[in-house]
Amino acid sequence: MTNRKGVDPDGRPSEAAMVRDPDQWPQWPVLPMKNREQREHGSPAIGFLQDTGIAEPVVLYHGNIFDGGRDDLATTVFQTVDDLLGAGWVVD
Repeated sequence: MTNRKGVDPDGRPSEAAMVRDPDQWPQWPVLPMKNREQREHGSPAIGFLQDTGIAEPVVLYHGNIFDGGRDDLATTVFQTVDDLLGAGWVVD
């Protein structure tokens, strides 16, 4: 459960707060994401966000940034952060 300030009870930023604020991203300018609802070869689907300077829409790059480069990766555009999280994506 998160409070109105976007902080979990243990003091960490909520998923939505983390996605919306690249200053909190530990691996800035990218934020690794995973989706346990979508499977790839038995493992959770992986992807990442890249800081674009705007919070929405959100562009999710599918795959691993270290496997080539983002230009070769499929993308999904979510109109809002809530749409991204509602599709099962979480910060990895």
